[in-house]
Amino acid sequence: MKLRPYQEKIDAEIVAAWASGKKRVMLQAATGSGKTVMFNHRAAVAANKGHRVLIVADRRELIMQAWQRLWQAAGIHAGIILSGTAQNPQLPVQIASIQTLNRRTFPKASIVIIDEARGSVSDSYKPLFEFYKDSYFLGVDATPIRTNYQGFDHLYDHMVQGPTIKELEEMGSLVPAKPYINPINASMLEKVKITAGDYNEKQLSEMMSDGKMTADLVSSKLKHAPGLKTIVFAVSIKHSKMIIEKYREAGISAAHVDGDMGMEERANIFKAFKQGRYEVLCNVGIACYGFDEPSIQCVQLARPTKSLALYLQQVGRGTRPFDDKSEFVLLDHANCIMEHGMPNAERTWTLKPRKKKASKPRQFKIKLDGVEKIVSARELPESIEGLDLQEVDETMLKMMEFEKIKKFVQDRGWKPLAAVFRYLENNPDPTAEELMHIERSLGFKSGWWRYKHKELQEKKAKLLAAS
Repeated sequence: MKLRPYQEKIDAEIVAAWASGKKRVMLQAATGSGKTVMFNHRAAVAANKGHRVLIVADRRELIMQAWQRLWQAAGIHAGIILSGTAQNPQLPVQIASIQTLNRRTFPKASIVIIDEARGSVSDSYKPLFEFYKDSYFLGVDATPIRTNYQGFDHLYDHMVQGPTIKELEEMGSLVPAKPYINPINASMLEKVKITAGDYNEKQLSEMMSDGKMTADLVSSKLKHAPGLKTIVFAVSIKHSKMIIEKYREAGISAAHVDGDMGMEERANIFKAFKQGRYEVLCNVGIACYGFDEPSIQCVQLARPTKSLALYLQQVGRGTRPFDDKSEFVLLDHANCIMEHGMPNAERTWTLKPRKKKASKPRQFKIKLDGVEKIVSARELPESIEGLDLQEVDETMLKMMEFEKIKKFVQDRGWKPLAAVFRYLENNPDPTAEELMHIERSLGFKSGWWRYKHKELQEKKAKLLAAS
């Protein structure tokens, strides 16, 4: 397979880790970076050298995607271990559903590859790690993080990291989001129970199925993404069908797809969407994994989630380059940007367990009575009707972050400079715009930001020179 330069570098690092004795490697590579291409390449190389390879996933879509691409790109016909599918145990590469595999005889394999590897901490994977204790492992995931903050260091010895989303955007391998937000009143979301680390689906569906909210999805698309091919992420089947009806009432061609549909019916809907027969495709948990349609120009989030992994998977549907597409519109009606940050924000990935962070108060920038200001989501009226989506960028989020710190400092009666010090701890290289905002917010003497910016740049230069 023909790999891009950064993919070749990743592959070399994986092989080097195995060669050094680190037999269980986790690869973190962003959605859209070509994870399937990379692990299929490694499988093909191994198979051509006479090794037997087992690729494991927990979703039918991922299994079929890996099988198809392995055949198209490397001419390797792999066996499939999946309910309802005939087996070919003699083939050197086997692609298996973890659920089906646990009910059958494990095939021989010197290399085991696990797709969406954050799920490999579950009990269903224990027999796999025990049976293949002497094999080489490659766990692959865009977002190796669990909502319960569990680590992976008890399963994997080493992590290889691919380019960040921002770096992939700069390379032209992904396109950036042009985001708009329409926040939900925080008090409404706080009434929804948390089940297994995420919002309770039944309660969330009831809240998000409010008629005013579903109508707002349509009006915001008409304003910010008219005519653009759009994928919508809903909470439940009921919620998704409500959204589709609103779009159809507005004269927009729209279809619904969910996991309860048969494979053929789903395939036909996806094909019609690809061909442009539908402008809007609304789905429930089916287009997050194994569904790549580069022509998508707009992603609409109607499903609040505590899961960073789910958020980035959903947003990733719009990041693929296509023709002259230079960006995609991100319509966030679910507080996901406020919960998790911009899609291309810098994030730290680790095999170790994480500490649970205190929940952040939701704030955003909006015009109220003609005055632009930052307000808490609690200050919003119960109805979000009439509130326009606001375009956001990284600087705006940084300004919101400072306002939270400022409030924290004020509540404790500390001096204003404490807010500056706390902010700079997390943001040691602020832009002039950030410093100007701090100057205005704290009422500092005009020109303070220029002095501070110069001071920080001089410190940065000294550190770079020393390194």
